Amino acid sequence: YSRMFKKAAYLSVILLWTLGISSCSKADMSMLVGEGTAIISGIVSDKNSGTPLKEIKIIYEAYDLRGRLIDTKTSYSSGDGIYTIEATGYTSAINCTLTASGTDNGYSESRIELSIDWNGPSYNSAEGSFVVNDCNFFLTKSAVR
Repeated sequence: YSRMFKKAAYLSVILLWTLGISSCSKADMSMLVGEGTAIISGIVSDKNSGTPLKEIKIIYEAYDLRGRLIDTKTSYSSGDGIYTIEATGYTSAINCTLTASGTDNGYSESRIELSIDWNGPSYNSAEGSFVVNDCNFFLTKSAVR
């Protein structure tokens, strides 16, 4: 009985070890060697007219893969509606939320979610940067109360 138990325990350990190696997700394999920088830009415009909107607040929030908030930044759209957010210091995959808040300007709020895994054509490994262009917001004029 003891010999069979030892053999079963040994096989269980080997099986768990094998499963642990093969269960690495893409995010686990995409760890950065150094620190990564996320560069996100886009245009904020009126959904109906297409007119660029200035002074729209863009809130950037970055979360680790467990959902813990690790970074936050704020930017405002320029006179031609363009905004840019640059956040640095990342060493692994992140999920980001960008929220365009136009309520102070009489516009709706809009949210975009991004996953940055430090792979693919948006990732420049030589510079350690992940660039997301055309992350555009189209806001609707709020109803007058």
